[in-house]
Amino acid sequence: MTGGAGSCAARCAAFASVLIVVGVVLGAADGAGQADPGNFRSSLVDCMMECAAEVVSCASACAGKPRGEAPTCAADCVHGDISCLAGCGAPTPPAA
Repeated sequence: MTGGAGSCAARCAAFASVLIVVGVVLGAADGAGQADPGNFRSSLVDCMMECAAEVVSCASACAGKPRGEAPTCAADCVHGDISCLAGCGAPTPPAA
């Protein structure tokens, strides 16, 4: 197996993020005919796409790490992606 466990971990992190984004996009498409106050679905999808781009970039950087550092790097990518995705659904604070 070429690439080792590090590149597998990086690919797995990127794949998991892509699956999450696809699920959200498909879920948003289901309710396309419903009212969307404040264009929430578009901003949510935009946010999630940014998160996916970040995790793919992070996972690519992990692929170049030495074998011993790659799993930790990939775990950090997944943690960062989860944090990013959690921020996508955060309600905006009311205007003062």
